[in-house]
Amino acid sequence: MNFLKALLQPVSKDEDSIRREYILNILLLSCIFLTFIAFLIPIVRPDKYSINSFTFILSVITLLIFGYLFYISKKGHYKISSYFFLLIIFTINLFVSYLWGTQAQVVILFYILIIIMSGILLSTRIAFFATILSSISLSVFAYLQSVKILNPDISWTMESAETEDVIMFLTFFFVIAIVSWLSNREIEKSLQKARKSEAELKEERNNLELRVEERTKEIQKLQIEKMAQVYHFAELGRLSSGLFHDMINPIMAISLTIEQIKKTSENNNNLKLIENSVNKVKQANDKMQKLIDSIRKQITQHGTEELFSINKEIIDAIELLNYKAKKGNTEIVFQSEREIKTIGDSVKFNQIITNIISNSIDSFQGKEQLKNNIEIELSEKNNRIRITIKDNGCGIPDEIKDRIFDPFFTTKNTRKGMGIGLFLVKEFIEKSLNGKIDIKSKINKGTSTIIKFSSRKK
Repeated sequence: MNFLKALLQPVSKDEDSIRREYILNILLLSCIFLTFIAFLIPIVRPDKYSINSFTFILSVITLLIFGYLFYISKKGHYKISSYFFLLIIFTINLFVSYLWGTQAQVVILFYILIIIMSGILLSTRIAFFATILSSISLSVFAYLQSVKILNPDISWTMESAETEDVIMFLTFFFVIAIVSWLSNREIEKSLQKARKSEAELKEERNNLELRVEERTKEIQKLQIEKMAQVYHFAELGRLSSGLFHDMINPIMAISLTIEQIKKTSENNNNLKLIENSVNKVKQANDKMQKLIDSIRKQITQHGTEELFSINKEIIDAIELLNYKAKKGNTEIVFQSEREIKTIGDSVKFNQIITNIISNSIDSFQGKEQLKNNIEIELSEKNNRIRITIKDNGCGIPDEIKDRIFDPFFTTKNTRKGMGIGLFLVKEFIEKSLNGKIDIKSKINKGTSTIIKFSSRKK
């Protein structure tokens, strides 16, 4: 079985040639086998079938021809072998037409077989050419027979069909069916391979798209992380003038108070005045500490999970933006019924609150009004914390509301914003706090930013 499989194995490279060469090899091998059987029958049964030198020589020549065609097919020249194979069958059919006339059914069956095999072994163009050639030869032989130039033996037309005739017709039908089946089977194999390759290619493409998408997300995440670092430093740079201004005031207060303590201690021993002066120094120092702490939180990228006061972080953010608010004629009012604490990253929380309040202060640019107000409300109910930051600024246009949380989207110029502030805010609230942020806005009426998340105490 393995020997037969190796014998029939095509040597062609492309799919169509492999299919056609495989079918040709089967047909040639079958013809060799049948010719050999026909050659052996008179030898095995001399009592029933006679043998003469012509029949013997013809059988040997036929075997050699089919063997040689099989050989050149195995050498990679299946097209040449196919042409000669069809030519031999066509020649045999002409000989049969000469012997028994064009009306012999076997002649018609031979032409049908030639046309079918031409299309299967070579191409539809060759099949069309074989059809024309068969039609011409049939017409010519019919004409020559009608004008008595050819005188075939048509005595068989007066005889009734015998078992041999039926077997011959069935053999032709079987051969035609086998050839068609081989062709269809090989085409189906090719289609299955094509479908499998297409499915594998589609899967590979989907996996590639998935990998590209994942890699793109990784790169975008890295970019955002780097941009976040730059963003915090840029924000600190924009706030620096206000920070320095706010730090100068307590430094001046400390300096003047120390001078006053010095003079007081030199002139008299009034401890009350000295104590008051020391308290002023302490207050100024505390204010500086708060400012420095706020600056540290803006610079720091990562904090730790700890219990912190939300009230304190909001107040620190307001202190940090105090100069910017005053410069923009903005009053920030913070309301809370009590101190509310939760477990989380206080540094990140401070940064997102600072970002939202800073955006509210920026919203007043381009809007002339007597007083700019920002109201911040903090409340807790049923273990759900709610922070509302409301301003009466210019508002957000409807056409960009759906894009304000997209990374690198900004309505500010490049000197004032990078477009990742609100993206980082949303990321922190949703992923770190497991909360939700909602923004409601009307043009020239103002914007309300509402943050909701569950309180964590353990």
